[in-house]
Amino acid sequence: MFNAIKRVHFVGIGGSGMSGIAEVLLNSNYEVSGSDIKKSQITEKLEKMGAKIFIGHNSSNVKNAQVLVVSSAINKHNPEIIEAQNSRIPIIHRSEMLSELMRMKYGIIVAGTHGKTTTTSILASALHDIGLDPTVVIGGKINSFESNAKLGKGDLFVAEADESDGSFLRLTPTIAVITNVDRDHLDHYENLEDIVKAFEKFIDKVPFYGAVCACIDDPIVQLILPKIRRKLITYGLRQDADITVTQKKTLGLSTTFTPKIFGKEYPTVSLKMPGYYNLTNSLATYAVAAVLDLNINQISESISKFEGVQHRFTVLGEKNNIVIVDDYAHNPKKIETVLKGTKESFPDKDIIAVFQPHRYSRVKNQLEEFANCFKDADFLVVTPIYAAGENEIPGITTTSLCHQIKLNSFNNSPNSTYIAENLNDAVHKVQSILKYVDPSKGAIVLTLGAGDVRQVGYTLMEKLNLECE
Repeated sequence: MFNAIKRVHFVGIGGSGMSGIAEVLLNSNYEVSGSDIKKSQITEKLEKMGAKIFIGHNSSNVKNAQVLVVSSAINKHNPEIIEAQNSRIPIIHRSEMLSELMRMKYGIIVAGTHGKTTTTSILASALHDIGLDPTVVIGGKINSFESNAKLGKGDLFVAEADESDGSFLRLTPTIAVITNVDRDHLDHYENLEDIVKAFEKFIDKVPFYGAVCACIDDPIVQLILPKIRRKLITYGLRQDADITVTQKKTLGLSTTFTPKIFGKEYPTVSLKMPGYYNLTNSLATYAVAAVLDLNINQISESISKFEGVQHRFTVLGEKNNIVIVDDYAHNPKKIETVLKGTKESFPDKDIIAVFQPHRYSRVKNQLEEFANCFKDADFLVVTPIYAAGENEIPGITTTSLCHQIKLNSFNNSPNSTYIAENLNDAVHKVQSILKYVDPSKGAIVLTLGAGDVRQVGYTLMEKLNLECE
């Protein structure tokens, strides 16, 4: 029946979750169209692949479409949704389309509050490298693929699950990977207990012949483990995990470790990513490999070659012992994890964090966590809140957030936290901070956020290059 559908239209096709599905459909010879509010590298790529791209949302864009794909970010009053309703064109959530694409394959789905994209990317790259040719849909661009999606001929379908709106419960994993469970997305969930229940329901969707691969370093995951009724393989830095390490060292942009799989040690691996959190992310691949009975040495070889994911500790440039890095981290736990990993890998360098808060609701619901998550930074610049379509909330401002962070993360230390009026002002603030830095030790400038804060890193790199000419 699915083959009877010829043209699929995506509202907001430039989004990371939408574009990957669109790419798989294009490579499967479906007609794909889509709209977005502005052009981007993603929309241009899809257009070159054959998609019909519309800039701006208009009812006429839906003409001849047989199904409309939307995400939770799309307003129900969008003219394309209204036109589809009037024309009786089926409207489905992107998770439903992803589920349909998986139907004829074995789904390996990575879920968790953070770390999903990196974990899924390492796993997908490894399965590709050893010749299993999986189909892949991920929320970030894998550097070695130059894409966030790939249509494979093999039996496996690798994807990351989006728990933010509960839509991951539409997916049917054969193998479920659980990285962690954290208090986030409280615009959708009532509390942490509600989030935990959602993850338990997701795990229960694994069939009797499937398996769950869970990171037991996470305390909430530990609480869920006794309720898992399927084959279970644990991974993590804890020595009681099925998949763990016996030796580890992180320095600069690489991390070395000795994998220990069910008590047996394997040759040392060098991962070209910093921080022990990325080591932990890579261990999920060994857990899946154990389920599928894959060659561990081949998996290690692939992990050693892995070239990273865009916007996940992406080095934008280096000048005069100053390294500029962009990372997608935007919730407190992820920020804390990335900053800790940066301190582990670059212990002698000052860390200058440039943080763009994402959504007023997230700042309001997690103010206490944000106030305490910057302790491994030496300096912090806070930009205006990136609304992501939300309306302002009275009392939730950059000033109030920065004040709480200064009190809790920096013990009210002077010259520690700065408020930027805009992204250009953030660049100027960082330039001023760099005057405090010891040139012999240098600094890491780390842009953090899910909005457009990475522009600070690009602009700063340009200015540093000009200073040296």
